[in-house]
Amino acid sequence: MAVTLGSNGVLEANLIIPQSTTFACAIEHTDTEGTPIDHTGYTPYMRIIDKQKKEHDIGEYVSFDGSDVLIELPSQITESFALGSGKYDLMLEDASGRVVRLLYGAVSIIDTYSLDD
Repeated sequence: MAVTLGSNGVLEANLIIPQSTTFACAIEHTDTEGTPIDHTGYTPYMRIIDKQKKEHDIGEYVSFDGSDVLIELPSQITESFALGSGKYDLMLEDASGRVVRLLYGAVSIIDTYSLDD
């Protein structure tokens, strides 16, 4: 999934994550003029709350490549998510302590049939 996002808006995006697989997406983060935002000094925070209300802090799996915000969850992490619907958000904190909520929405953790024994 690739999404372009202006700095003045929060994007609601629903995620579908197959359980026990690697999930990856990139979000291009630009200002309202379309200029890429430099993420030097930013700290990402991301949390998924699954169907069983279990909180998964996954900020360590968020990184930056230029203006892109990259999310890559290894299969060992997605395996721990309960099947069903939940919610998530992604926030960025800059070096001055300003926190911006970049993304939020519903998350659906779905079964993977090809990996069944």
